[in-house]
Amino acid sequence: MKLVDMDKGTSRRESRFRGASPGRLRQRRATPASGFTLVEVLLAISITVLIAASVSAMIFSTSYGTSRQTELRHLLVFSDLVSSRLGAAVGTSRAVLATGQNYIVLWVADTVAGGQVNVSEMRRIERNPATNELYLYQAPTGLPEAQDVSYDRQSTDFNAVTTALKSSASFPARLLATDVTAMTLTLNNASVQAATVVSHNITTTLNGASETTVGEARLKNH
Repeated sequence: MKLVDMDKGTSRRESRFRGASPGRLRQRRATPASGFTLVEVLLAISITVLIAASVSAMIFSTSYGTSRQTELRHLLVFSDLVSSRLGAAVGTSRAVLATGQNYIVLWVADTVAGGQVNVSEMRRIERNPATNELYLYQAPTGLPEAQDVSYDRQSTDFNAVTTALKSSASFPARLLATDVTAMTLTLNNASVQAATVVSHNITTTLNGASETTVGEARLKNH
């Protein structure tokens, strides 16, 4: 009889299904493909852009701060240099002959002797408010005697004399500094020629930043 063979065949097929584990059956089912959704990709891009912007802003801020600190250091050094030059010009002079807004006239020394003030013995320091430049006017070494005019110390208007002389061959200009936006000079005596100390306030400006330096110089032989 072939019924026995059919039963055996059926029995083998059933045993194969009964022996299969549930996990294997599930593996045969179709599973969705793995990957990122559009929302996840956009969210990742947004986060990356925010981080990049924050880092860029931090780098820019650090760079700007460093540059600004460097500019301020340069300004401080420059301001001190201008103050030192002015102090040296005053400190190597014998007396003040005249002073006013943005200028001072000094008697360097009585080299010709006789108590008179000669062209070769004077120097004028003046700030040009139009250009913010600081100049020193002084006769060159070896000024011819014919040009070395002498003036009475008490009765002469030395501001007028040096204003007429400045920038001429006998009283040329030398640039001391640029970017000097303000200058105030103060004497320690109401009588100009009796003063022994000259105080100054110098303001310099670089790239929009300003620094004011205060100093003083004692005239020599005092």
